Amino acid sequence: MNNQQILSEKNTGSSNLHASAILVSWNSKEILRTCLTGLLQQKNIDLDIFVVDNNSSDETVQMLRMEFPRVRCISNTHNAGFSAANNQVLRIAKGDYLILLNPDIEFSHPYTLSTFLLEQRKCQSGIAGPKLLNTDGSVQKSVRSDPTFASQAMILLKLHIFFPNLPVFKHYYRSDFNYHTSQLVDQISGAFFSISRECFEKVGLLDERFYIWFEEVDYCFRARKNFFSVRYISETAVTHHGGQSFQKVMPINRQKVFNKSLRLFAKKYFNPLQVFILSILMPINIIFAFVTPKSTKPSSYRLKP
Repeated sequence: MNNQQILSEKNTGSSNLHASAILVSWNSKEILRTCLTGLLQQKNIDLDIFVVDNNSSDETVQMLRMEFPRVRCISNTHNAGFSAANNQVLRIAKGDYLILLNPDIEFSHPYTLSTFLLEQRKCQSGIAGPKLLNTDGSVQKSVRSDPTFASQAMILLKLHIFFPNLPVFKHYYRSDFNYHTSQLVDQISGAFFSISRECFEKVGLLDERFYIWFEEVDYCFRARKNFFSVRYISETAVTHHGGQSFQKVMPINRQKVFNKSLRLFAKKYFNPLQVFILSILMPINIIFAFVTPKSTKPSSYRLKP
Protein backbone atom coordinates (compact mmCIF):
# COMPACT_ATOMS: atom_id res chain seq x y z
CA MET A 1 0.00 0.00 0.00
CA ASN A 2 1.50 3.34 -1.03
CA ASN A 3 1.27 6.59 0.92
CA GLN A 4 -1.49 8.06 -1.24
CA GLN A 5 -3.64 4.97 -0.69
CA ILE A 6 -3.04 5.23 3.02
CA LEU A 7 -3.98 8.90 3.05
CA SER A 8 -7.21 8.30 1.14
CA GLU A 9 -8.30 5.46 3.40
CA LYS A 10 -10.91 6.62 5.91
CA ASN A 11 -10.70 5.61 9.52
CA THR A 12 -13.49 3.42 10.84
CA GLY A 13 -14.59 2.43 14.32
CA SER A 14 -13.87 4.53 17.43
CA SER A 15 -14.59 8.04 16.20
CA ASN A 16 -14.33 9.36 19.77
CA LEU A 17 -10.64 8.37 20.10
CA HIS A 18 -8.67 11.47 19.15
CA ALA A 19 -4.90 11.73 19.51
CA SER A 20 -2.07 13.98 18.38
CA ALA A 21 1.23 12.28 17.53
CA ILE A 22 4.32 14.49 17.82
CA LEU A 23 7.69 13.54 16.34
CA VAL A 24 10.90 15.55 16.62
CA SER A 25 13.32 14.81 13.81
CA TRP A 26 16.97 15.59 13.24
CA ASN A 27 18.66 13.96 10.25
CA SER A 28 16.48 10.86 10.51
CA LYS A 29 14.72 10.86 7.14
CA GLU A 30 14.66 7.12 6.44
CA ILE A 31 13.54 5.92 9.85
CA LEU A 32 11.05 8.79 10.03
CA ARG A 33 9.53 7.59 6.75
CA THR A 34 9.03 4.12 8.23
CA CYS A 35 7.48 5.54 11.40
CA LEU A 36 5.06 7.81 9.54
CA THR A 37 3.99 5.05 7.18
CA GLY A 38 3.07 2.93 10.19
CA LEU A 39 1.26 5.82 11.86
CA LEU A 40 -0.82 6.55 8.78
CA GLN A 41 -1.93 2.93 8.70
CA GLN A 42 -3.36 3.07 12.23
CA LYS A 43 -7.09 2.36 12.37
CA ASN A 44 -10.00 3.14 14.71
CA ILE A 45 -8.49 6.46 15.71
CA ASP A 46 -8.73 10.11 14.70
CA LEU A 47 -5.02 10.94 14.50
CA ASP A 48 -3.30 14.27 13.92
CA ILE A 49 0.38 13.89 13.05
CA PHE A 50 3.01 16.58 13.54
CA VAL A 51 6.71 16.52 12.74
CA VAL A 52 9.04 19.19 14.09
CA ASP A 53 12.27 19.14 12.10
CA ASN A 54 15.26 20.54 13.98
CA ASN A 55 17.15 21.93 10.98
CA SER A 56 18.04 18.60 9.36
CA SER A 57 20.52 18.52 6.49
CA ASP A 58 19.24 15.25 4.95
CA GLU A 59 16.24 16.68 3.03
CA THR A 60 13.76 15.49 5.67
CA VAL A 61 11.46 18.46 5.12
CA GLN A 62 11.38 17.93 1.35
CA MET A 63 10.53 14.25 1.88
CA LEU A 64 7.69 15.15 4.24
CA ARG A 65 6.15 17.67 1.85
CA MET A 66 6.35 15.34 -1.12
CA GLU A 67 5.41 12.00 0.44
CA PHE A 68 3.31 12.87 3.50
CA PRO A 69 1.04 15.83 2.72
CA ARG A 70 -1.30 14.89 5.58
CA VAL A 71 1.50 15.35 8.13
CA ARG A 72 1.87 18.87 9.50
CA CYS A 73 5.54 19.85 9.36
CA ILE A 74 7.18 22.58 11.41
CA SER A 75 10.64 23.36 10.07
CA ASN A 76 13.00 24.99 12.55
CA THR A 77 15.98 27.03 11.42
CA HIS A 78 18.08 25.71 14.30
CA ASN A 79 18.21 22.60 16.49
CA ALA A 80 15.87 23.60 19.30
CA GLY A 81 16.33 20.36 21.23
CA PHE A 82 13.74 17.77 22.22
CA SER A 83 11.71 19.61 24.85
CA ALA A 84 11.36 22.95 23.06
CA ALA A 85 10.48 21.26 19.75
CA ASN A 86 7.77 19.13 21.36
CA ASN A 87 6.38 22.18 23.10
CA GLN A 88 5.91 23.90 19.75
CA VAL A 89 3.24 21.31 18.99
CA LEU A 90 1.93 20.78 22.51
CA ARG A 91 0.82 24.42 22.49
CA ILE A 92 -1.45 23.84 19.48
CA ALA A 93 -2.33 20.12 19.46
CA LYS A 94 -6.01 19.29 20.02
CA GLY A 95 -5.92 15.56 20.72
CA ASP A 96 -7.33 13.98 23.86
CA TYR A 97 -4.00 12.14 24.00
CA LEU A 98 -0.67 13.76 23.17
CA ILE A 99 1.81 11.13 22.07
CA LEU A 100 5.50 12.03 21.94
CA LEU A 101 7.20 9.62 19.57
CA ASN A 102 10.80 9.12 18.54
CA PRO A 103 11.23 8.84 14.76
CA ASP A 104 12.82 5.41 15.24
CA ILE A 105 9.57 3.88 16.48
CA GLU A 106 8.09 1.31 14.09
CA PHE A 107 4.50 0.07 14.08
CA SER A 108 3.80 -3.46 12.85
CA HIS A 109 0.02 -3.64 13.38
CA PRO A 110 -2.73 -1.20 12.31
CA TYR A 111 -4.58 -1.41 15.62
CA THR A 112 -1.60 -0.88 17.92
CA LEU A 113 -2.33 2.76 18.71
CA SER A 114 -6.08 2.42 19.24
CA THR A 115 -5.63 -0.65 21.45
CA PHE A 116 -2.97 1.13 23.49
CA LEU A 117 -5.01 4.32 23.97
CA LEU A 118 -8.18 2.44 24.89
CA GLU A 119 -6.17 0.71 27.62
CA GLN A 120 -4.70 4.03 28.81
CA ARG A 121 -8.20 5.52 28.90
CA LYS A 122 -9.62 2.52 30.77
CA CYS A 123 -6.89 2.79 33.41
CA GLN A 124 -7.22 6.61 33.55
CA SER A 125 -3.45 6.97 33.35
CA GLY A 126 -2.03 10.46 33.02
CA ILE A 127 1.08 9.08 31.30
CA ALA A 128 1.50 5.72 29.63
CA GLY A 129 3.93 3.82 27.43
CA PRO A 130 3.79 0.43 25.64
CA LYS A 131 6.18 -2.48 25.52
CA LEU A 132 9.24 -1.52 23.48
CA LEU A 133 11.05 -4.09 21.38
CA ASN A 134 14.62 -3.96 20.15
CA THR A 135 15.31 -4.33 16.44
CA ASP A 136 15.90 -8.07 16.92
CA GLY A 137 12.50 -8.47 18.60
CA SER A 138 13.77 -8.81 22.17
CA VAL A 139 12.11 -6.80 24.91
CA GLN A 140 13.74 -3.46 25.63
CA LYS A 141 14.18 -2.47 29.27
CA SER A 142 12.26 0.80 29.12
CA VAL A 143 11.15 1.22 32.75
CA ARG A 144 13.26 2.72 35.52
CA SER A 145 12.91 3.78 39.11
CA ASP A 146 13.27 7.39 40.15
CA PRO A 147 16.85 8.67 39.90
CA THR A 148 18.59 9.01 43.24
CA PHE A 149 21.75 10.84 44.18
CA ALA A 150 23.56 7.53 44.70
CA SER A 151 22.54 6.04 41.35
CA GLN A 152 23.45 9.15 39.38
CA ALA A 153 26.78 9.67 41.16
CA MET A 154 27.78 6.08 40.43
CA ILE A 155 26.67 6.40 36.81
CA LEU A 156 28.89 9.48 36.43
CA LEU A 157 31.75 7.29 37.62
CA LYS A 158 30.76 4.70 34.96
CA LEU A 159 30.37 2.03 37.63
CA HIS A 160 27.17 0.79 35.97
CA ILE A 161 29.28 -0.50 33.07
CA PHE A 162 31.62 -2.60 35.17
CA PHE A 163 29.35 -3.49 38.11
CA PRO A 164 25.79 -3.68 36.70
CA ASN A 165 24.67 -6.09 39.42
CA LEU A 166 25.21 -3.68 42.30
CA PRO A 167 21.92 -3.27 44.21
CA VAL A 168 21.72 0.44 43.39
CA PHE A 169 21.75 -0.31 39.65
CA LYS A 170 19.44 -3.31 39.90
CA HIS A 171 16.95 -1.01 41.61
CA TYR A 172 17.39 1.95 39.26
CA TYR A 173 17.25 -0.11 36.05
CA ARG A 174 14.45 -2.31 37.48
CA SER A 175 16.19 -5.61 36.74
CA ASP A 176 13.29 -7.40 38.47
CA PHE A 177 10.60 -5.74 36.35
CA ASN A 178 8.02 -8.01 34.69
CA TYR A 179 7.61 -6.61 31.17
CA HIS A 180 4.76 -9.01 30.45
CA THR A 181 2.44 -7.38 32.99
CA SER A 182 0.88 -3.89 32.85
CA GLN A 183 1.53 -1.93 36.03
CA LEU A 184 2.14 1.45 37.62
CA VAL A 185 5.74 2.68 37.41
CA ASP A 186 7.89 5.66 38.35
CA GLN A 187 8.86 6.55 34.79
CA ILE A 188 8.65 5.27 31.23
CA SER A 189 10.84 5.81 28.20
CA GLY A 190 10.45 9.06 26.28
CA ALA A 191 10.59 7.09 23.01
CA PHE A 192 6.80 6.55 23.24
CA PHE A 193 5.30 8.87 25.82
CA SER A 194 1.52 9.31 25.85
CA ILE A 195 0.02 12.14 27.93
CA SER A 196 -3.71 12.44 28.55
CA ARG A 197 -5.31 15.81 27.91
CA GLU A 198 -6.35 16.07 31.55
CA CYS A 199 -2.78 15.47 32.70
CA PHE A 200 -1.34 17.96 30.23
CA GLU A 201 -3.80 20.67 31.22
CA LYS A 202 -2.67 20.31 34.83
CA VAL A 203 1.08 19.63 34.44
CA GLY A 204 1.78 21.85 31.43
CA LEU A 205 4.61 21.91 28.93
CA LEU A 206 7.95 20.10 29.06
CA ASP A 207 10.71 22.00 30.82
CA GLU A 208 12.63 23.53 27.90
CA ARG A 209 15.80 23.85 29.94
CA PHE A 210 16.27 20.13 29.24
CA TYR A 211 17.77 20.05 25.75
CA ILE A 212 17.54 16.26 25.72
CA TRP A 213 17.58 13.63 28.51
CA PHE A 214 15.69 13.79 31.81
CA GLU A 215 12.82 15.80 30.30
CA GLU A 216 10.49 12.77 30.47
CA VAL A 217 11.74 11.87 33.97
CA ASP A 218 10.99 15.40 35.10
CA TYR A 219 7.54 15.24 33.52
CA CYS A 220 6.73 11.97 35.28
CA PHE A 221 7.78 13.56 38.59
CA ARG A 222 5.53 16.53 37.95
CA ALA A 223 2.60 14.37 36.87
CA ARG A 224 2.78 12.17 39.94
CA LYS A 225 3.06 15.27 42.12
CA ASN A 226 -0.28 16.30 40.63
CA PHE A 227 -1.77 12.86 41.41
CA PHE A 228 -1.64 11.43 37.88
CA SER A 229 -0.46 7.87 37.43
CA VAL A 230 2.34 6.67 35.14
CA ARG A 231 1.59 3.28 33.62
CA TYR A 232 3.46 0.68 31.59
CA ILE A 233 1.06 -1.11 29.22
CA SER A 234 2.23 -4.56 28.15
CA GLU A 235 -0.73 -5.40 25.90
CA THR A 236 0.72 -3.48 22.95
CA ALA A 237 4.25 -3.37 21.55
CA VAL A 238 6.20 -1.26 19.08
CA THR A 239 9.77 -1.58 17.85
CA HIS A 240 12.21 1.05 19.06
CA HIS A 241 15.37 0.99 16.98
CA GLY A 242 17.08 3.24 19.52
CA GLY A 243 19.19 6.40 19.34
CA GLN A 244 19.32 6.66 15.55
CA SER A 245 19.64 10.45 15.48
CA PHE A 246 21.61 11.29 18.60
CA GLN A 247 24.15 8.53 17.96
CA LYS A 248 25.44 10.75 15.15
CA VAL A 249 26.69 13.22 17.78
CA MET A 250 30.22 12.65 19.07
CA PRO A 251 30.24 10.61 22.33
CA ILE A 252 31.96 13.34 24.35
CA ASN A 253 29.39 15.90 23.23
CA ARG A 254 26.58 13.50 24.12
CA GLN A 255 28.13 13.07 27.57
CA LYS A 256 28.29 16.83 28.04
CA VAL A 257 24.62 17.18 27.13
CA PHE A 258 23.72 14.36 29.53
CA ASN A 259 25.69 16.01 32.34
CA LYS A 260 24.01 19.36 31.76
CA SER A 261 20.58 17.74 31.94
CA LEU A 262 21.52 15.77 35.04
CA ARG A 263 22.76 18.94 36.74
CA LEU A 264 19.44 20.65 36.00
CA PHE A 265 17.47 17.66 37.25
CA ALA A 266 19.57 17.53 40.42
CA LYS A 267 19.00 21.23 41.09
CA LYS A 268 15.27 20.63 40.88
CA TYR A 269 15.07 17.50 43.05
CA PHE A 270 18.28 16.93 45.05
CA ASN A 271 19.70 18.93 47.95
CA PRO A 272 22.49 21.54 47.42
CA LEU A 273 25.24 19.29 48.80
CA GLN A 274 24.27 16.49 46.43
CA VAL A 275 24.24 18.93 43.50
CA PHE A 276 27.72 20.12 44.50
CA ILE A 277 29.11 16.59 44.64
CA LEU A 278 27.62 15.69 41.25
CA SER A 279 29.12 18.86 39.78
CA ILE A 280 32.55 17.80 41.02
CA LEU A 281 32.11 14.34 39.46
CA MET A 282 31.10 15.64 36.04
CA PRO A 283 34.60 16.66 34.82
CA ILE A 284 35.86 13.27 35.98
CA ASN A 285 33.00 11.70 34.05
CA ILE A 286 34.13 13.41 30.83
CA ILE A 287 37.60 11.88 31.26
CA PHE A 288 36.09 8.45 31.87
CA ALA A 289 33.99 8.83 28.71
CA PHE A 290 37.20 8.58 26.67
CA VAL A 291 38.25 5.23 28.13
CA THR A 292 35.06 3.28 28.90
CA PRO A 293 33.31 0.99 26.38
CA LYS A 294 31.10 2.88 23.94
CA SER A 295 28.80 -0.02 23.06
CA THR A 296 27.22 -0.42 26.49
CA LYS A 297 23.80 1.18 26.66
CA PRO A 298 21.82 0.38 29.86
CA SER A 299 18.62 1.92 28.45
CA SER A 300 18.42 -0.81 25.82
CA TYR A 301 19.67 -3.85 27.69
CA ARG A 302 17.79 -6.89 26.49
CA LEU A 303 15.48 -8.65 28.85
CA LYS A 304 16.92 -11.99 29.88
CA PRO A 305 14.70 -14.99 29.10
